[in-house]
Amino acid sequence: MYTLNILKRGQQWKDHVQASILELRQSIAELSQGQSDLSQRIDDINLLLGELKALALALQERMGDHVANADNKRSVEQILERTARTQALIDEALCANFERRILSKYILIPPNYSVFAIQRCDEILFLLAPKTIHSINCIDYIDALEIACKTGTAAILISAGADGSSTIVRSRDFISDLAAHPAEAKAWLEHRRCRLPRSAAPDPTLHQVVGAKELIDFAMSDDDRKVIHPYLPPYVSAEPKRRSVLFTRHCYYNFFYLAKALRARGWDAVSLSTEAVDGPNSWLYHGQDLTIHDPDPARHRALIGEFYRNNADRFGIFHHYGLGAFTLFPDFHDRDSAFGQIPWDMVEAKRRGALLGYSHSGCLDGVSQSSFRNWSPDLCENCNWAAVPEVCSDERNLGWGSKLTTLVDLFCTETDPGIDFKGHPNAFRGPLTFANDPDVWKPELEIPERFRHEKKPGTVAVYHGVGNYKTRTKNGKNVKGTQAVINAIERLQAEGIDIELYFVDNIPSRDNRFVQVQADIIVDQLNYGRYGALAREGMMLGKPVVGRVNKIEHDGSPATACIQETPIVHADENTVLDVLRDLALNSAKRAEIGRASREHAIKWWSADRLAERFERVYDHIRAHGRPPAEEDVP
Repeated sequence: MYTLNILKRGQQWKDHVQASILELRQSIAELSQGQSDLSQRIDDINLLLGELKALALALQERMGDHVANADNKRSVEQILERTARTQALIDEALCANFERRILSKYILIPPNYSVFAIQRCDEILFLLAPKTIHSINCIDYIDALEIACKTGTAAILISAGADGSSTIVRSRDFISDLAAHPAEAKAWLEHRRCRLPRSAAPDPTLHQVVGAKELIDFAMSDDDRKVIHPYLPPYVSAEPKRRSVLFTRHCYYNFFYLAKALRARGWDAVSLSTEAVDGPNSWLYHGQDLTIHDPDPARHRALIGEFYRNNADRFGIFHHYGLGAFTLFPDFHDRDSAFGQIPWDMVEAKRRGALLGYSHSGCLDGVSQSSFRNWSPDLCENCNWAAVPEVCSDERNLGWGSKLTTLVDLFCTETDPGIDFKGHPNAFRGPLTFANDPDVWKPELEIPERFRHEKKPGTVAVYHGVGNYKTRTKNGKNVKGTQAVINAIERLQAEGIDIELYFVDNIPSRDNRFVQVQADIIVDQLNYGRYGALAREGMMLGKPVVGRVNKIEHDGSPATACIQETPIVHADENTVLDVLRDLALNSAKRAEIGRASREHAIKWWSADRLAERFERVYDHIRAHGRPPAEEDVP
């Protein structure tokens, strides 16, 4: 009897469902003809569908083992299937109505397009893209339209063309339409979840995302989004504060002093370090304005993220230093020679209107070994890294140069020859960011007792230093030509000249000046063809500096004005003996060159002068989209 009652109730349920389905089909037909507006009835429909499902599942559970007839069980299953199909039909109708009534007002959606959605902070982004586009990575979808409607969140429509172009629509009317029809919008979004398979969506390249900045959020991988999205403030399409710059990574001490000089000119300038204050490179630095660091990687990321969130629209310029580290987040550092990581925080900064800059770190920075060897063969012959492709090779160096020039608005080459990517239109050849403070390196330095060198009257002291000497020297050779300097000093001593060598290795940079200022001559490098930090420091201290200076570019044109005017005494490994002999025996000549050196260093490398030039160069980029010619910024 119990079984019969169950079956009887089941038949009644079946009749009820069939009647409901007929009613719903009629509603769908009316909707498809544009004669009915489901927005007023959607709550009732969803409630009815929920009740139908609940009743069907409860009936199936109650029947259990009492179902004596397989046909009766099949009837119940059919009821469930019809209910699911009904839900699908209703959703399809809702989607059609949403597209016809709302989206068509903004962007016409062709039949071969898919619609994707993603939440970005408190924004909802909709992407309308051809199904043939596979450069967009695997997308996270959301059903947060109800949140948008309730909170007034901004909704943005992006239309991507098959050629990679894109258009963007931000409209208050659009969010108003969503708020008026939230259920339809939600059903539409659910229905259009056409997730691209990961195998069909290869990781985008930097060129792709920089070329279509509106698609950045959709191009990020799941892991990238987890890093950057929690720290993104709402998007604003306004130009950041013009006179503001964030320097990242120390560039030895240069950024620290340049930021200080820019602040004196009214800039909002900050030198940021994300390394431990007592880290392995701290001996090279003179300080920073702000340190963000934690030994725990997760905490470190969170601290950087918090800073980025609070300052993403503060800085009009983000200026970097260091191969593979064109980002604030360690997660986006390049850890191999492919340089394939996309620095999403800097791509995002670029989208917001900020300018991106970079200061080179040496001969291999964007220049192939083969090209540089043609201009300066002796340097590569004496370089410990020339045969280590993980450090220096044509492929690696040019790969980094390609990535760098895709991103930057300004590539500071600091008088290096314009070889390969250092000849890019965004490169500026003259001195700009390698700043020295004339009050830190001054001839009248007071020398702490522990750094004093006692020498006999009349003795000529020659300073020569190499940081990381052991790792940069092999079989007595290194890029600076140290062995040639040692040999020359010994030869001069054998000739009876009263001369001695101050050789420095790995002394903290901020203390090195106390040794340099006691020397009579400073020898920098004898192979490169241009001069580096040691020569700039020596000249600022008013010392005669010896080094190899090639005043001709790789293409035969003249070098920068700074190189043309340099008072550095030219010498290479073959001529350093004669040059040192001449200087050691002529104190008046040393004094005259020392005076000229101080004047040259203040003119071209002092922090105040570079701050003025830095301002003029970036103002030119803002106005013209490219750096000025060197001769236009004397």
